[in-house]
Amino acid sequence: MKHSAVEVNGTGIYIALSSVKSHCAQETVLRKFGYNDDIKLADDLFPPLKYTPDHSVELTNEAIEFLKTIFEFLISSLYPNFLTTWTVLRKFGYNDDIKLADDLFPPLKYTPDQSVEKFGYNDDIKLADDLFPPLKYTPDQSVELTNEAIEFLKTIFDAFDADFDGMLRPCELEELFALVSYEVGGIFLMLCAIFQIPWIGNPYEDSAERNAFQGLSLDAFLSEWALMTLLNPTFSVENLIYLGYSGDPLSAVRVTRKRRTDRKRQLSERNVLQCFVFGPRNAGKSALLNSFIGRPYSEAYNPTIEDRYAVNVVDIVKENKKYLVLKEIPESGVEKLLANKESLASCDIAVFVHDRSVESSWRASSELLVNIAGHGENTGFEVPCLIVAAKDDLESFTSAIQDSIRVRWPAVMKGS
Repeated sequence: MKHSAVEVNGTGIYIALSSVKSHCAQETVLRKFGYNDDIKLADDLFPPLKYTPDHSVELTNEAIEFLKTIFEFLISSLYPNFLTTWTVLRKFGYNDDIKLADDLFPPLKYTPDQSVEKFGYNDDIKLADDLFPPLKYTPDQSVELTNEAIEFLKTIFDAFDADFDGMLRPCELEELFALVSYEVGGIFLMLCAIFQIPWIGNPYEDSAERNAFQGLSLDAFLSEWALMTLLNPTFSVENLIYLGYSGDPLSAVRVTRKRRTDRKRQLSERNVLQCFVFGPRNAGKSALLNSFIGRPYSEAYNPTIEDRYAVNVVDIVKENKKYLVLKEIPESGVEKLLANKESLASCDIAVFVHDRSVESSWRASSELLVNIAGHGENTGFEVPCLIVAAKDDLESFTSAIQDSIRVRWPAVMKGS
């Protein structure tokens, strides 16, 4: 059953009303004129034409005269209506650009301390604290979406997957964040929103896997939300509300147990895990992240100058998906990380990448491992560490194989 859309002029609000009576009446008329359930002419009314390739099919003079009549009717009836439409628009103050003329609705003059708070927003255009109070959690805890929020997002994904290909193309994603839908008393309201896609720019834009047409699968779509909730829970909840999430905002997210407790119990119930990726310049850190989100290898070297993220779904066991977030730490950012006592609190595992064909890369990666592991031990945020040899297609230097056996560090052994 299709809906007929009614536009309320000047409000940007579209009301979709479904009418069972109208639908039934239309179906009766269609069947009367020979249409079947697929809204196509039945074969007994217009059987398939049979002709050889050297024949052609043309309209008869009777059909051409009918089309001429239809054309003349459209010109004679719609053109005056077209003029009438403009007359009405101008009467209500609209100009040639279909915008309210300045003399009818001059620009509002107000000071920065004046705002609209009816919908729960404060002066910073953010949700007020009484609607969504700041979450309280320690540095080694994280915030995740609840199953309720994830099911809501799955419904949104299916609703905007217009071609049912299991992917959200860029245009479908823009439409998702451009229109906000609500149901009030059986009436669907489509509100034209002023919000933009929240995953523009660093750290979200290039963080999830996309297909050749820049489309997002359901897993990639949920991965973006997992990353956004991990980095900025309040921003994530705000966007959920923009999309029509009607539950208690606090029911959309949950605070996880402390990582330190998880390690003692050797059991974690978290669904989002974060891995820090370290390594010297040109070791292959970015290539590791690109491979994780299905991007092809590039010979061009573009050094990373700020933290970068990649997120994807991994199957731990059957029917138990986890979201793994890889955070690339540029070599220039290590000093800042070591100066922060809580920098490793949000890390579940640390990976150290080196170029297996270059001895200096191995030594630099080993030194990073020692420094990071020591920092974790000194601050009480020890993390498991893993060394990864990149560029496997290149020949390895001999000493790296021998030295790899002798590298030891107490903190590394504790976390392994």
